[in-house]
Amino acid sequence: MKVMVVDDEESVADALRLLIEGEGYTVEVYTSLASAEVLADRDDLFLTILDHDFSAVAGEETVGYVLASQLKTGHWAKHALPIIYLSGRETAAGYVARRRENMRESPDQFVSKDELASHPDVMLDLLSEYDDYLDELQATVDEHGVERTLGIFGGWGR
Repeated sequence: MKVMVVDDEESVADALRLLIEGEGYTVEVYTSLASAEVLADRDDLFLTILDHDFSAVAGEETVGYVLASQLKTGHWAKHALPIIYLSGRETAAGYVARRRENMRESPDQFVSKDELASHPDVMLDLLSEYDDYLDELQATVDEHGVERTLGIFGGWGR
């Protein structure tokens, strides 16, 4: 499984890369939202671990929800593309509220950086579950095509 880590804190991104590669996954690291925008144009399946806070651009606070929306609407897998939201500042309640506002364009899971620091197995367990999910998603695409697969994996279609 390919895992994309998007976090502007290089130390966090590198620690995640080492943890995830240690489990045998392929990892690509992006240290800005702008550099990660290319992910929406890829034609392969992958999981994204996406940070919440990014360095301010032109004085504006920038959050990972922007990229989550771009991936969930721009990538061919749409809402079926898995995203784990990682934050040291966003709360689980804030994540749930955002997800209720727009479920189709929101990340699928939330992990706090504090939880990750004290229990790295939480991330590894999620990766294992999504590894099976992406295998099933790809097999369904191969058998039924993209349009039908997106209907099977959530009913929203393209």
